[in-house]
Amino acid sequence: MTKPFEGDIELIDEKLKGCDPVGCHGCFNVCPSKAWIIPRDKKIDVVRDFCTYCGACEKACHVKAICVKRTAAKHTEIKDTPWAKEWKDAIICLTTSERIRPDVSRTLKVEKSERKVEPPVAIPEVNGKLALVNVRISKLMPLLSSKQVRRAWEKKDAKVAAQEIRKRMIEQK
Repeated sequence: MTKPFEGDIELIDEKLKGCDPVGCHGCFNVCPSKAWIIPRDKKIDVVRDFCTYCGACEKACHVKAICVKRTAAKHTEIKDTPWAKEWKDAIICLTTSERIRPDVSRTLKVEKSERKVEPPVAIPEVNGKLALVNVRISKLMPLLSSKQVRRAWEKKDAKVAAQEIRKRMIEQK
């Protein structure tokens, strides 16, 4: 296997106290080369011959007990193109972790507009017929909190869903 990076990986002993490799498995789960092991004499260890120094385990470790240092990145020759400098900067960032931020001094800044406060929705006065509709809707609302009813309403044919809802309303009485 050709490793994309050269470097070193270390385990920080004082932070390993919080490491639970049996319960966590963060480094095991993200490692593309399956370099992590649980030896008999240690809590956790890495097989350095398998490690590609990608740094995924370092990012996944919640106790920050892993330190990956890249010294070089193997890559094809960068041809003289208009974006060659950006490629070189990206490769340097991979090995030094020093990222060159873009110049934002000439960017426009837009002030946020104030959020419009909406007045509360006024419930209109209803006549006798609409009052009956509200009674039926109030009976229907508890059914809509059911996953099965919502799934039937969204996935099934409208007639089949209406029959199932009627059936549940009758059962509810």
